[in-house]
Amino acid sequence: MEPGSKTFQKKKLFYVLTSAGKPVWTRYGECADLAVFIGALAAIIFKFQSYYNGVKDSLRYLRTSDTYIVVLCTEALYYVCVSRGKDSLESLYHQLEMLHAKVLSTLTSSITQTLLSRPGFDVGNLMGGTHDALDTLIRTSAISPCFLEGFMPVRMPISQRAQISSAFKNNMHEDILYGFLMTPEFMIYKYCRRGETIHPIDIFLLTNLLTSYASLRSTMSWTPICLPNYNNEGFVYAYITFIQDTKIGVILISDNASAFKDLKLRADGIEKEIVSLIPVLMDGIRMMPYSITTCEAAEFKHFLYMPKGDQYSMPSFYPSTRRILEEIPIDCYKRTLRRYYSAFKLSSFSEYFKGYYVRIDIYRNEQIVCVRQPEFTLLGSLSPLISSANVMQSISQLLKWLKSEEQNLFIK
Repeated sequence: MEPGSKTFQKKKLFYVLTSAGKPVWTRYGECADLAVFIGALAAIIFKFQSYYNGVKDSLRYLRTSDTYIVVLCTEALYYVCVSRGKDSLESLYHQLEMLHAKVLSTLTSSITQTLLSRPGFDVGNLMGGTHDALDTLIRTSAISPCFLEGFMPVRMPISQRAQISSAFKNNMHEDILYGFLMTPEFMIYKYCRRGETIHPIDIFLLTNLLTSYASLRSTMSWTPICLPNYNNEGFVYAYITFIQDTKIGVILISDNASAFKDLKLRADGIEKEIVSLIPVLMDGIRMMPYSITTCEAAEFKHFLYMPKGDQYSMPSFYPSTRRILEEIPIDCYKRTLRRYYSAFKLSSFSEYFKGYYVRIDIYRNEQIVCVRQPEFTLLGSLSPLISSANVMQSISQLLKWLKSEEQNLFIK
């Protein structure tokens, strides 16, 4: 394929290849047409590694005036992004990490041993039917606040969440590893078996599965999935059923491949107990992300708040109930996320661990605040014309509201 083709004119290209140079997946174009180009990528990566005594992942990125070439090398697979867009280096590297997590979720880590013993093995055939899921994963990971390593629950009254919690507890079974009430975008409730936790990346992979395959949302299913941060060597099994005429799904996950009947019975019991809450839950989901005008901090245009743990919350950018990316140009949203990350990364950990830390970065079109304590992180966007005194006052008002709303914003 010629470099001037339409494929190479895309702003962001992704490639997955084996360390032997065989193509596995590409976001645009056909792997067969790109075999020579992908082989050249593998040769470049190998050459750089040879300079560093064969150290894997020694090449992280190359940069020209308008292009990033970002590389993630694992033991047997290479992931490459060629970007001429405005994504930060950190965001692009995160997207490659999520691609790797998705490949493991599909094939498990056994693919590494297969490729080490058979370098010419054709992995592409095993990835059939995953193109849409991988494409969706790239788009969603590009607009997530990945540096916070968390997920976002639906804002709802604690009394309703307590009813849902009761329904799950009343229908638990020893074979249930994890249980969720969720939409493809947001978490409503999560249950973990005693002694277990679930990593935010595994939750992200689960939401990607629900978002990418309409069949999972239209009928009951029992499907294997590898959650690499739980066990990257094998599969667990997900019973998935969506409540009729809603975007709300009951997902129960087991490490027992024979637990289908028990999980179906428990899921039916959960649905029966929460059926009276469905209209209220649907209203809450339609209001996500919630409006900034409800937050009693008039000067803030937007914020990200994450208490200690693995959950965060953020409103839409404008006083509306529509989805955030319908509110503002995508580039503006990504720009604010980049500035959040910069403030988060540059905050002084020595001062942070002594207590209250505030950082204010002023740009031409906004100012970014970063407030960190051992118990929470707050990032926010305000007008650049607001004085420092008013900024501090607005921070205090917002923190007061967040403290009063914490039980409604997060799953306890």
